Amino acid sequence: MAIKRGRAKLHVVIGAVCATMLTLSGPAAHARTAGDDHPATLAALKAFQAEAGPGAAVHAGDADSTWTLSVGTGTIDTDRSIQPDEHPRIGSQTKTFTAAVVLQLIDEGKVSLDAPIADYLPGVVTGNGYGGTRITVRHLLQQTSGFAAYNPYPITETPKPNPDGTYDLAESVRKGLSRAPVSAPGAGVTYSNTNYLVLGMLIEKVTQQSVHEAITDRVIEPLGLSRTVFPAASDRALPAPAVNGYHGVRA
Repeated sequence: MAIKRGRAKLHVVIGAVCATMLTLSGPAAHARTAGDDHPATLAALKAFQAEAGPGAAVHAGDADSTWTLSVGTGTIDTDRSIQPDEHPRIGSQTKTFTAAVVLQLIDEGKVSLDAPIADYLPGVVTGNGYGGTRITVRHLLQQTSGFAAYNPYPITETPKPNPDGTYDLAESVRKGLSRAPVSAPGAGVTYSNTNYLVLGMLIEKVTQQSVHEAITDRVIEPLGLSRTVFPAASDRALPAPAVNGYHGVRA
């Protein structure tokens, strides 16, 4: 799942997220705006960009005023900063939106925080040492289920796609559960995307909507996030203008 960023109080945008850095020719990192007013934030942003990708930016503010800091470049081999009106994918901030909907369902009495996930999704969390009768909704929200860390990179870790190139939540969960548990439920914290993939399935089962519909109806539209989009699975378009994403490169 991936939501595309809309207006909020603070956005951190990176031009690349990569495990292996390759040094390419390009402009040195430098501040674009507001650096004199926010020196500590600028220093942190430079340090982050040095480990992340060709460019990084922070756009912050409230209803009355905003400010932007940008270092590096938004496009490799150019000298163009990331702009505050550009849309990046927000990656794992999607989990915040997912958790908000799950908590709404709990508040509505449709889901119990301490109920085992097998009560809602029988047979989904099972096998390879996992048991859906022992893992609760709370465990999933708090990343204490014991699921092994799971990120669909490298490509060999990616679940099998549908013929149209989309991915089913259930198939992604099966891929995540192919790794053995790292702890008993509740015994420790391990950040794993699988927790929130399962919660996505929970949302779809309880609301009878797709995740993108449920989050749009329950969070994005009520909050007036007019520049935030949770696309349908088949929608590959990015709102314009969009920030380039890079994997494994530095400028």
